[in-house]
Amino acid sequence: MTTHADWQYIQNQFLNALENSYKSTNIFAKDHVSSLANFKTDTDIIALFNRTEPVYDVFQVKYTLWKKAVAFYKGSTSVIDTLLLNYRVTLVPRWDIKIQSEYMASTPEYLTLIPNGRTNMYVGGKDAQIQTIRTLAESLLEYSNLATLQTEVNDYYVKIEKARDTQQQQEQTVQDAADELRKAQMAVCVMMYRNLGRLMDKYAEDTLFITKFYQLNLIRNVASDSKTNETEVEDIAPDMPNDLSTDE
Repeated sequence: MTTHADWQYIQNQFLNALENSYKSTNIFAKDHVSSLANFKTDTDIIALFNRTEPVYDVFQVKYTLWKKAVAFYKGSTSVIDTLLLNYRVTLVPRWDIKIQSEYMASTPEYLTLIPNGRTNMYVGGKDAQIQTIRTLAESLLEYSNLATLQTEVNDYYVKIEKARDTQQQQEQTVQDAADELRKAQMAVCVMMYRNLGRLMDKYAEDTLFITKFYQLNLIRNVASDSKTNETEVEDIAPDMPNDLSTDE
């Protein structure tokens, strides 16, 4: 049985064009609300304005909260990246030298502390590297002659683990904010689609007039650029999961 689901008139063109871009949704919806407000003497149009503005206001609030969450996530990611860079570039060589001042690289003691060599201490992702620091700190407890180093390594582990926890908490905050924002985006796109139906009825004999209420060049540009979302996602954070982010 044919469903005719591809019939363009039953598809929400606003959602289709804007779903991958919160920024474009904000611009487009704001312009739509402003355009409706320009016809204050027309009771039909003001009725559309009165029902649309509250929906857009909710979207704008959720959009602001999401952008704030993303900003904090960026900051927390920068902290952890800086700590790991310092670990790889500065601390691993220094710790290795301090261990070798007591135990040569070929000794059982050295191999117990650094079993796979210096370069393998920063193999893997964030959590793998943090675990390596923790393992070294705990292993050093067995060597009283390296007590000062053990304290240094353990302190750094505590610091970087705390930074990682903060980053992961911010990641969840972004996810929660994005979930709420998607709902608000859907609501505002549905409202604009509903308004289009009313406007088509009102201006059935002068359909070009409907374009006064929608910034069509924006959705056409967004629709023609299927990479809008992916391009702007890259600006959020280097390791943010794709499902946490849309453009800013």
